Amino acid sequence: MTQPARVGWPTLPTLPTIRSRVTLSIRRHLRVAGVMLLTTLVMANSPASHAAGPLPALHLEPGITVSGLSSGAYMAAQYAVAFSREVVGVGVVAGGPWDCAQGRIDLATTNCSCVTEVCNPTTPSVLAFQATQRARGKAGVDLIDPLEELKKQRVWLFRGQKDHTVPPGNVQAVALFYSEGMHVPASQVKSTQKASAGHGLPVVDVPGAVACGLSEPPYLNDCGVDAAGDLLTWLYPGRTSAGDAANGELQEFDQRPYLHNLEYTGLADTGYVYVPTACKAGQAPCALHVVFHGCRQSRDALDPQGQPVGSSFVQRAGYNRWAAASRLVVLYPQVLPVDTGTPLVGYRYNPRGCWDFWGYTRVFPSTSLHTTKAAPQMLAVRAMVEALRQR
Repeated sequence: MTQPARVGWPTLPTLPTIRSRVTLSIRRHLRVAGVMLLTTLVMANSPASHAAGPLPALHLEPGITVSGLSSGAYMAAQYAVAFSREVVGVGVVAGGPWDCAQGRIDLATTNCSCVTEVCNPTTPSVLAFQATQRARGKAGVDLIDPLEELKKQRVWLFRGQKDHTVPPGNVQAVALFYSEGMHVPASQVKSTQKASAGHGLPVVDVPGAVACGLSEPPYLNDCGVDAAGDLLTWLYPGRTSAGDAANGELQEFDQRPYLHNLEYTGLADTGYVYVPTACKAGQAPCALHVVFHGCRQSRDALDPQGQPVGSSFVQRAGYNRWAAASRLVVLYPQVLPVDTGTPLVGYRYNPRGCWDFWGYTRVFPSTSLHTTKAAPQMLAVRAMVEALRQR
């Protein structure tokens, strides 16, 4: 039987492989340095060169919402817990609860996801209990916001029963984490599932989407379910309606200023933000929704034809048309795929451009600081959020 395509992370490299990669990395960086110097000299004298600018300062409401797919779903759950004072809603599509991997790549690849031949998912109730206990510990030392703040959040969850990449039970664990661990009212948590859905973001009539039951790029699954619209409608009750994405602008922005003075983040140089016309003109207060892409969906990732994904995901995921008519600014931060890291330098190896839910940005990932307010990726995204809020 043909195994379904899987998204994820490779096994740890052997020592000879590490040495080879380090040598290749040094040579590559020397070549790149020479190319960058030449490019800089050329661009300095080229009037046609235009770099992405900073994020615009907009009139935004105080509370934000977040959502994501796969590694992005884990990141959304992490951000919602760590910064629960400001997050009022979270959408999790094919993900799991806060700190699922506990800073261990073996758990990330065999428990929180199944990307090897070994798959040992934890019972949802146990996974939720473990996350609750660890969250209490981190909140006790102010590494995440007070857990009481989670009671105000609205939660939208989706799982596909044919998902062979992230165990569907992990999504159930998120529901239990909120309802039983954090005592969030049941009326604020909505769990949805589709028996025929594989690993991907459910969409409706999107060009290039794959069949509903598949688990392969671009991880936009034609399931007759508009996940982006459904989750935004749940997170913003009475506010949302579908519109035309043309009534707004998808802008590139320079992510580098928001990484200043941070440890290794693994983020790309360029991100995206969608700004509805009404929000850009300051005609009415607007809210902010942050979308965390999945693995192999970032702008610098490569599609099956070897071409950069670019803005394909951010244009086709379905968020922008709802944002246009609902006064929602949508921030799309981007991760950079990296295939030159090794365990010797903090295990930065992330060839598919996944968000950090197992600790690849940390020299000592077992501390699970990547799930807290002290994490480089979390701090970078929060800096972007604050920049958009400036008036």
